[in-house]
Amino acid sequence: MVNLKDQFKIERIDFPKLSETYKISLVAVGIAINVSLVAIRTALNLPVFIDQGGIMLVSMMAGPLWGIITAIVGSVVVGLTVNPSSLIPLLWATPITTALVWGFGTKYSMTKSWPKYAILLVVLAFSLSVVTSPIIVYLFGGVSGSGGADILFTVLYKSWGDMLTARFWAEFPTSVFDKVILSVLVLSIVRAIPRSDVQKLTPWYKEKTSK
Repeated sequence: MVNLKDQFKIERIDFPKLSETYKISLVAVGIAINVSLVAIRTALNLPVFIDQGGIMLVSMMAGPLWGIITAIVGSVVVGLTVNPSSLIPLLWATPITTALVWGFGTKYSMTKSWPKYAILLVVLAFSLSVVTSPIIVYLFGGVSGSGGADILFTVLYKSWGDMLTARFWAEFPTSVFDKVILSVLVLSIVRAIPRSDVQKLTPWYKEKTSK
């Protein structure tokens, strides 16, 4: 029987004990994932960004600091190869926010049960919307280049007349959808890693207790 109290229990946990070489390799994999996702989104003209899966993976396994490294270096690589606007330092606030929220969320066991995982997804989407919306309004007049969010933004802006509010409410639901897609990818990768100290971070891991 599922204990609801345990499903929502917050506890501090340790990240897997990874070597520096492993962490550096993990950052490289994370950047490769991000670049690949951006290239796929650009080629298929998808209505969502799906560009932060690598950051979520690294932050979950190695912590927020390594996630931030992935975010910054990844933004530079994406900027040089796929999307030049990623070179704008102000835009790095978005992937850095992902690294912080997902890394500290993992640290405080938010990825260890499905209810907490769902809450963390919403918190991430909300945080990104708060951080990203004013940046998009300031740099691009409210248009981000994400088809789905931009269409919704246009409708809301015409209705409300407030650019920042319209951008936020266009950003938030599309960000939730975006992060759900990325979560499927990240959890699929994590599940394939044969390390118990990595698996213990996930909703499906069950502690083995001796009688």
